[in-house]
Amino acid sequence: MTQSAELSRSDLQTARVAESPIVMALPKGRILGECMPLFSHMGITLPQDLVDESGRRLRFPTSDTGLDIVRVRSFDVATFVAFGAAEIGICGADVLMEFDYSEIYAPLDLGIGRCRVSVAEPAETAGTDDPARWSRVRVASKYPNIARRHYAARGIHAEVVHLSGAMELAPKVGLSRLIVDLAQTGSTLKANGLVETEVIAAVSSRLIVNRTALKTRPEAIGAWIARFRDAARETAESVGGQVTAIIDAVRARGDAALCDYTSRFDRVTMTADRLAVTPAEMAAATASIPPALLEALDLAAARIEAFHRAQLPQDLVMTDAAGYRLGMRWSALDAVGLYVPGGKAAYPSSVLMNALPAKVAGVGRIAICVPAPDGVLNPLVLAAAERAGVSEVYRVGGAQAVAALAYGTETIAPVDRIVGPGNAYVAEAKRQVFGRVGIDGIAGPSEVVVVADATNDPAHVAMDLLAQAEHDESAQSILITDDADFADAVAGAVAVALKTLPRAGIAGAAWEKHGAILLVSDWPEAAELVNRLAPEHLQVMIAEPQGFFAQVRHAGAAFLGRFVPEAVGDYVAGPNHVLPTGRTARFASGLSVFDFIKRTTWVEGDAAALAEVGPAAILLAETEGLTAHAQSIAIRLTKAK
Repeated sequence: MTQSAELSRSDLQTARVAESPIVMALPKGRILGECMPLFSHMGITLPQDLVDESGRRLRFPTSDTGLDIVRVRSFDVATFVAFGAAEIGICGADVLMEFDYSEIYAPLDLGIGRCRVSVAEPAETAGTDDPARWSRVRVASKYPNIARRHYAARGIHAEVVHLSGAMELAPKVGLSRLIVDLAQTGSTLKANGLVETEVIAAVSSRLIVNRTALKTRPEAIGAWIARFRDAARETAESVGGQVTAIIDAVRARGDAALCDYTSRFDRVTMTADRLAVTPAEMAAATASIPPALLEALDLAAARIEAFHRAQLPQDLVMTDAAGYRLGMRWSALDAVGLYVPGGKAAYPSSVLMNALPAKVAGVGRIAICVPAPDGVLNPLVLAAAERAGVSEVYRVGGAQAVAALAYGTETIAPVDRIVGPGNAYVAEAKRQVFGRVGIDGIAGPSEVVVVADATNDPAHVAMDLLAQAEHDESAQSILITDDADFADAVAGAVAVALKTLPRAGIAGAAWEKHGAILLVSDWPEAAELVNRLAPEHLQVMIAEPQGFFAQVRHAGAAFLGRFVPEAVGDYVAGPNHVLPTGRTARFASGLSVFDFIKRTTWVEGDAAALAEVGPAAILLAETEGLTAHAQSIAIRLTKAK
């Protein structure tokens, strides 16, 4: 009886614990704001006064009855979780590094709150002394443990002045020589005459869990870890916040930021003096290319250059009935930046397709940024740059390269327009710097629509579809045909071809996820489907391809006939292979000379011409209520009389 009663009480206590909400500690300030998309993704509504730091309330219910929130100082989140006042929390890795609580488990990097723990000192003393010669140094910081460990690892005793704020003042008033503090853009440091001299650690925010709570409430805690993992993954896929932080860092720290990010992302130690590829390196790269490959590069370059030279427009000049001379003059951009994907899977064809139109247009300066993962620069990329007449090449990639081209650093001068393909970070960086500079567009996954009849070889069509699918797992390949048996034959040929392709894993995944075979009753129906799809690439392999193409309004580039596979256009046909994706062919076009030139209209005339058209202009200006506009014309007409 007694044992039964004790078990009953235990069961009741377990039930009460299970029913009570999980308590989560969140920090005030910027990280709290960056947490909002995570909660939104989970469908959780937070109280409006949670972000109002002037409010007195510290504990808040949420729309999920299984979660309550306590709002505390950022440094206190870890303490609340470590001592069990909250079961879970979100705090920066800097706090975990500083306190190193054994009671805390940090299962997730949420990818928000990105910044860095840095060493900074007055600009006038930076670089004047070699730290390797120091035996001791005085440092002001709110991170005494991080600072001591950092310098102890170098055999330097750090005397730490523990401050909670106004850190930037410490060197100015003689409290310390250096500071160790958190930096995001570096603007506060710069405003106070300090410069970052070293990055101790990159920081982002983590989901943290009390280890005891994880043991006593494993299902509830585990469910929240899973929900935050899904939300963080979704948020990370839109890499906007991370790219913003990178751009801000490059704007604030210039070459130093480029070197830090290059060292981190490309796994190679980088210094500012090695950012630029030297002429000797360019020449050596070209010399290492087999002659047959150089000849192929020359053939491609010659054809691309010839086609784009034919695009150059003529200036316009005319004289109208009033006597005004009217004109439109074309002129090249001053400077253009080209982004080229790098590493072992680099694409020299992208160099030619981006650089040669700019060269033909007459752009005065062309700069290339290409990453060098593990220090590897594809020699064919450098040879293509040299063939295109580009001598300014930098071994830097990612969003940081886009930021450098847009805003400039000590080594890389800013440009007026940025073109070239890249990953999601590059695309997002181009989107964010648009307005500061021009861009060619935001490229999405590659895509092809093949329109083919049953007279084609199914193996040929299958390979055309897989030529796009092998780019990446998000690529889309679609066949439109009017013959069901031919459709089945192509599907079978795709399966056979996938057994032999080196990139079968990628191509097969793309075909399975995004591939399609569409049956139509006639070719006009097929043309309308093409217009709705507005594909990047269109292959037409039917009896009268030109007649079909006449019905197509929306396509990035078209390849007409059985002997013009799209892959020819990627390399040697002549037209550009940088094309609009994601149905943007409805309103956008492929890269051309026109992306590197701009037009300026001009008007020239005398008093007689003004007398002819001026009164009408005065009347329109007065109607719009723009008196000065009207008078700037009228005063000239009066004097002319």
